[in-house]
Amino acid sequence: MTCGKPVFTLVARFPDICRAPDQLPARLSVRALGGLFRPLVACYSKGFRINRGDRMNSTTNQGQAARSSFVTIIAWIFMALNGLSTLVLLGLNILFNTLLPVEEVQRYILNNEGGQIPPAAEFFVSHLGVMLGALLAGSVVQLATAIALLRRKNWGRLLFIFFLGMGIVWNIASVLMQDGVLTPLPPPPPDTPPDFAGTFKTMMMVGIVFSVGYALAFSGLFAWIIKRLLSPEISREFAVVPQKAAD
Repeated sequence: MTCGKPVFTLVARFPDICRAPDQLPARLSVRALGGLFRPLVACYSKGFRINRGDRMNSTTNQGQAARSSFVTIIAWIFMALNGLSTLVLLGLNILFNTLLPVEEVQRYILNNEGGQIPPAAEFFVSHLGVMLGALLAGSVVQLATAIALLRRKNWGRLLFIFFLGMGIVWNIASVLMQDGVLTPLPPPPPDTPPDFAGTFKTMMMVGIVFSVGYALAFSGLFAWIIKRLLSPEISREFAVVPQKAAD
């Protein structure tokens, strides 16, 4: 072996150095030890470079595509968003199961509003505990999916595409449900000044336009990300290359 000679020389001369180190001049000791260890260190460094080069060459030879910055940036963005939402939802679940019991919160909201809240909000409040638990579970799953996407797991890519598709469906549904959400809102009192009533209607229209633009913008963004993740160059990053049998 290449490293056999330095190792053999070091082992052979090591007892002599340890037996009478004070009989060797300092300059000779440094040179002797340097001469013994230098080939060994150089041999190890050379072997490390060879092994590292072999690993890199084997990865290249297997045909695995280089990791794109697009997937990395998308994965880190959704990891940060889902990580933050997981912490917030975890805190809400703890809050509504310890300091603020869910039953008391439901009773307070439903009784005080007197049926003036929208049906969707009433359904959410009526099933507050289940909804918060489902949102927390979904956020954790999406966080795991973003991590799998970062690690170039193909199942993570497919599940990530599924969640983006569900996001598009939710954005479109939220636009269609606006009429049912905004209609139950109580109108201004009869004695309200005309200017205020006009301003209120304008604010409602601005809110509708903003929500529609928001939904369309994010739906387009999600569709573009899905298209990129389904492209051949990105799909190659997630391809499982079979390992060659060892000789």
